[in-house]
Order: sequence, then C-alpha cells, then structure tokens
Amino acid sequence: FISQIMENEERPVDGNAVKGERACHAVVLFYLYQEIQQGHLDSVITAQTDLCTRLGMRGRVLVSDEGINGTVSSPDADVLDQYIAEVSKTPPFSEVQIDWKRSHSAVEPFPDLVVKRVAHLVAGAAGSTENGGVHLSPEEFHAVLESPPKELVVIDVRNTFEHAIGRFVAADGIAAIEPKMKSFGGFASFCDSHAEEFAGKKVLMYCTGGIRCEKASAMLRDRGVDDVGQLRGGIHRYLEKYPDGGHFEGLNFVFDKRRAIGPKEGARRVAGACEYCSAPFDQLDGARICTVCRDLVLVCPKCRPSELHCRQHAALRTCFFTFLDHFPPDELARQAQELRGVLDSMGPGSSRNQRRTISRQLDKVETRLALLESGATHVTAHVPRCRTCGLESVLCDGHCWGFWKESRANCFSEDDLEPRDAVAVGDRVRRGPGWGARYGQQDGGAGNLGSVVEIKGWGSTDAMDAVAVDWDVGGRNVYRFGVIAANGSRIYDVVRASE
Repeated sequence: FISQIMENEERPVDGNAVKGERACHAVVLFYLYQEIQQGHLDSVITAQTDLCTRLGMRGRVLVSDEGINGTVSSPDADVLDQYIAEVSKTPPFSEVQIDWKRSHSAVEPFPDLVVKRVAHLVAGAAGSTENGGVHLSPEEFHAVLESPPKELVVIDVRNTFEHAIGRFVAADGIAAIEPKMKSFGGFASFCDSHAEEFAGKKVLMYCTGGIRCEKASAMLRDRGVDDVGQLRGGIHRYLEKYPDGGHFEGLNFVFDKRRAIGPKEGARRVAGACEYCSAPFDQLDGARICTVCRDLVLVCPKCRPSELHCRQHAALRTCFFTFLDHFPPDELARQAQELRGVLDSMGPGSSRNQRRTISRQLDKVETRLALLESGATHVTAHVPRCRTCGLESVLCDGHCWGFWKESRANCFSEDDLEPRDAVAVGDRVRRGPGWGARYGQQDGGAGNLGSVVEIKGWGSTDAMDAVAVDWDVGGRNVYRFGVIAANGSRIYDVVRASE
C-alpha cells in the first residue's frame, strides 16, 4: 500500500487526461460581473440549483449581488452545452456575453454540487471593477512578453502555492512577481506597498481564469498606476491559444480534483521546486499542508518530514508542531524557550493574529510539558499524522483538505467497505485499536471508561463517523468511530465496552 502511495506521488499532476486515460468529464469555468438586485438573489440561486440538479451536474457556483462565478462539470458534453444555453438566455446573464472556458478531466472534478450566496465573487475582493485595466487577448499578452519593454512589470494575482507550480516568464527571462498572498484579501496591501514603484511602468497581470484580475487591476489603477493590462480569460485561455505553453512555464492550478492543468502532453516544463531541497517538483497535495497555517506546501516525497512548514513559516520548523505527544520533556522545554524568543522578537509590524498564533502554541507546549512532569500523561510513539484529519499519514489520501474534501465512502463500493460498528448516545466506550495514532495528550487516562454524548462527523463531514465522549476521569473529547482510511479500512479510536 505504501508503495502505491509513493507511485502516485511521482505521477505527473495534470487534470487533462494522461496517456492511456479517457477524458470522461466535460468542465466549464465561467464568471460574470453583472449586478443582481438583492431581491432576486434567492431566485437566481434556486434557478441554478434546480438547473444543475435536473441536468445531473456537479460543481461550485457562487452568486452575489456582483454577479456569478462557477465551475461545473458533467460526464456528458451535450449536457454542458444545454447548461450554457439555458444560463445564457436567462436574465440577468442574458444581458452580457459570458466567457465560457471549457476543459476536460479524466476524473470527476467535484464530489457534489454546491450553489451558494457569497458577499463577493472572489473571497476578500471588496471594491469595484469599474476602473479596471485593459483586457488583453492571449495573443496581445504573448506579444508583450515576446518583446518586453524595458520597464515591464508582470504580476501573478494568485496565491503563493499556485505561483509555486507555474508562472509566466518573459523572453528576457524576467519572471512574474508573486505578491506572497495566502488569499486575495492580501492584494490591497501589496498595491499600497508597490503602487509608487509601478507608476509610469507598463504593468501586466494574470490569474487562473481572469476573475481576480477584474478587481486587482482596478485596485492598482485606483492608486495611480495607469498602464495596467490584464489577460482576458486568464492562464486557461492562454494555454488554449498556446498549447505548448508559450511563455507560461509549469502548471495552472485549478480549484478542483484535477489539481492542475498544463500544456499539451510532452510540452510541460516543471517550474516548481521542493521547498525543502529545491529539487524540481510541482505536485501539490491536500495531505501536504503547513502545520501552522494549513496552506499547501510544495515538498517532494524524499524530503517529506512528519510536519510541514510553508515558506512564510519556515523559521518555525524547529519549534511549532501540531502533534506533541511524542516529544520528551526536554524537547518541549526547548520549543517553549524558542517560542518565547519568537514572541519577544515580534515588532510593531506583526499582526495580532500572528502574535495570537504563537501565544496559543506556547500555551499548548507548556500545558503538555506540565502534564508530563506531573505524571498525568506519558510520551507516546511517533506516528506521522495528517494535519487536517488526524489519520496516520500512510492512510490519508489528501481528500480531507479544502476543495479536495469528500467522503472516502465515495471511493469504494458497498461490497468493498466493511460495515461500521453501531454506536448510540449513552453507550459506554474504552480505548480502541486506533487509539495509539491519535493525540496522546488528549487521552482520558490509562484504562479509563467513558460515555458517548454525541454522534457527529469527523473533520466536519456529514458521515456520522465520530463520537464525543465524556470520560469518567479526564473530561470530554471527540474520537474517530468508523472513519474510512485511504485503503478502505475503518479507524476506531474507541470501541464499545461492557463494564
């Protein structure tokens, strides 16, 4: 099983069908900034939900008073055509032509359908699009990169982890600037810091499909940068026009199970590098996230430590860990001392959230150390675990994180899955076979018994595969009860007990 995992990690990540696979799902990405009156939002959401459900489609559709933003898929390309036709003739989307960006996938991109109301079509993207930049076709964008002017600035308006695996590079070798964002909400401060530097220069910007540039270009122009051009249709449209990659190197990250799409087969150049050893690598995975901020981390299998730290939090690699149960007292004391030093070194530029994160970790380490010194708990064996779901790393397939999140039950047939043990509120429980791989500092004491007080989903799912237990001694906590691992087995932290 472990060898299978390593084989999958070495496999090129490309959402398009690879050699020997059939592209069995049609996908379309779209957005439209078109005002929707507040009184009509619910009807638009209902119409989208009904249409997608009737057509058997999956995907994500966001609706706000700004307009609509979505990616939907179907195993039948004709169904996708029908969806596009019906949306295009329905007000208010019939008033302006939508740029429908098609692609395909060898896997089902989405686990389900979600249509929801949001404050902004792009999270954190407040403000107007009225003062936006000039929309450049892929050919126009390419021409500037082919013969770049002396003072050209190219800005990647995507998140750090997206930039890490693919970016534009002009003919003179100058790569796009990466604003170092974990979300689009950080772009405003980037503009504040660089507007004076960019004034008077030619600025190009790009994103995945174009939507983030609509407000990003306006933000920059509102701060006095006049010559701003944005790639119409984003990287998606550019790769359609230049299937060999053109001036785009690497992969275009997408927010679904394809993970990334790239140039045609044989043309892809690995643009990413492992953040630990700098070896060429470009495969992001939901099981590889920063233990501090839970952002995706680009790290190759050979360098993969038990807990990862992104570039922003690289300085905390020796003192900030989620799982503390395997550390002896002297190591915890060292971590606490280093965390105090980090707190003392934080200057006025540090945010309240940054200080709070370090303070909470220090409290966690000191609490664990006190429990060990009092004899209330003990050091356990080191078992690498997923930062998101708590499963042993060899059992987690990364489908527990973010937009890859789904019930593992969808990956197996009923015949392949063993039945889940029955449990009810009020049942008495004791430690089970999965206990040793869980958080040692949260146990209820050696040989302790407890009562089930709630049945819920593990990791915020609706699978009802976890139980909250009130221990006779040691308080209350939540434990896995039938969680499905990547190999189809079930994990039980606790089991029913007879006293």
